[in-house]
Amino acid sequence: MWQGQTPAVDYVPERCHQTFRYWWEYSGGTMTDWGAHHLDIAQWGTGNDRSGPVSIEAKPLVQMIPGGFTAYSEYEVNYVYADGVKLVVRARPLTTGVAAWSIRSASSTA
Repeated sequence: MWQGQTPAVDYVPERCHQTFRYWWEYSGGTMTDWGAHHLDIAQWGTGNDRSGPVSIEAKPLVQMIPGGFTAYSEYEVNYVYADGVKLVVRARPLTTGVAAWSIRSASSTA
């Protein structure tokens, strides 16, 4: 198995194809893999594409399994923007190994 610049490890199917995302050696999880794309669209849709959040809180939704994935596969991140818009990102893997994203937006001024 080609591993690029990462340390040599034994082959396991989970380090390949879709689930490579959940290993820090190959990716930063779905947040860094898909996050930029989905959050960019959400910020554009809420009118915050020229700014960033003023507050971010995140939590894992599952515990890490020793010897398993090294990047969280399920998590929730809450973003708050200066105009009161709140974005909630919740990620969980599907049976295919690809993450499903759910982004909700609500304005605290509405």
